[in-house]
Amino acid sequence: MRMYFPELINHLVINAAEAVARRGGMSLNDLHEPEITNALVTEFPTMVNNVIAPILGVSMGGCYIHQKPKAHFINKNGIQTSREIGDLLVVCRQTIDGIETFNAAIFQMKMHDSDKSNHHITNTGELEQLYLYQHWPVFDCYRNKVKTTFDLYPKSPIQGAQYALASRVNSMFPLRIYHSMPASTMSLYADLTWGYFLQDFIINQKGCVITPRADKEKDEWSRLVWYLFDISWQSVYRLKRINRRNQPRIGGDFFNLCNLITHADEVFSDIEHAGNGNNPFFGDNVEQEPEGISLLLIDAGEDYTLRNPRFKDFSLNMKPLW
Repeated sequence: MRMYFPELINHLVINAAEAVARRGGMSLNDLHEPEITNALVTEFPTMVNNVIAPILGVSMGGCYIHQKPKAHFINKNGIQTSREIGDLLVVCRQTIDGIETFNAAIFQMKMHDSDKSNHHITNTGELEQLYLYQHWPVFDCYRNKVKTTFDLYPKSPIQGAQYALASRVNSMFPLRIYHSMPASTMSLYADLTWGYFLQDFIINQKGCVITPRADKEKDEWSRLVWYLFDISWQSVYRLKRINRRNQPRIGGDFFNLCNLITHADEVFSDIEHAGNGNNPFFGDNVEQEPEGISLLLIDAGEDYTLRNPRFKDFSLNMKPLW
């Protein structure tokens, strides 16, 4: 079966989810949002690096963190509330004409009824989070009791904050992940699959371009992305259902990509001394309540744009993995 980039990505997503299910003695039908997010940042980056990276030079790495930072804001009824910012932060780095550029998107993962084209939001918590994504009121985040305030513009849905709808479609495609922009209604429309989204995301046609982390002058969206990135790479997590309690949930070239993004090799200098308690991902000396958001980091290399004909024409002969 010859697969082009988007179909291959969707193919690998299924295999990654099945790997997570096997670890927990489950089937695909048993997986929920946390396990699917875990698959996207642990198993999936490693598979991409093994299959695609040697040809296209695109590498990925990820880290799963189950606890999430909360946004504290005033809801549409004038009441103070707090809701999670999202389940997954995707950041892509590439170099164009010698200039380092970044693109980012935050995702909230939802299980989607495959028999319906729209995902309907009904409960109070989900409605309040949708309000956050629709209107972006001023909100606060806390870490170690230190408050950081964000005031994003425009006050309307943006490409940088979307929903990921995980749908169990049929036996041919036992799992599909669609991206969905927040609408002005209480329904989310299942749009492009994850593979087509990533294709557009890597060439900066989806998501929001952000300023580099080292820049002193940042817009509010860039401030939020780097805030989440910085608290997340330092965190550990536990997810009992998939049998890796007390272990780092890292996939692909996570640490190498963190080095590329932060330009701070000393941050990860203890990686070779895993278990000595000095590295935030190893040992017993860890935060009791990890903070942050799951990360999927992508390095698209040099001039990885539509000018590269290999991208649009890339395909592989693959046997179904499921």
